[in-house]
Amino acid sequence: DRDVTGVQTCALPISLKQTVKPLIADGGKIIVDIGDVQYIDSMGLGALVALKVSAINAGYCTLQFENLSKKIQEVVRMTNLTDLFRS
Repeated sequence: DRDVTGVQTCALPISLKQTVKPLIADGGKIIVDIGDVQYIDSMGLGALVALKVSAINAGYCTLQFENLSKKIQEVVRMTNLTDLFRS
């Protein structure tokens, strides 16, 4: 397992993609702890979705997001992305 922590709000899309994308190519299980993120905008949500889809399409990588705040969980639910985030 590889853990990614310490990603904050304003730089979330860029830093998350730069950090996680190369790990997807290596395969295995990746856990991204976004517990420090209390707010997510459409760019941040788009980055999470893009990374999750990349991991699924790779076929040999499992990507999990952990410690989502209540607000982020609500955004995920409202945008009908709950199933994607569980996969």
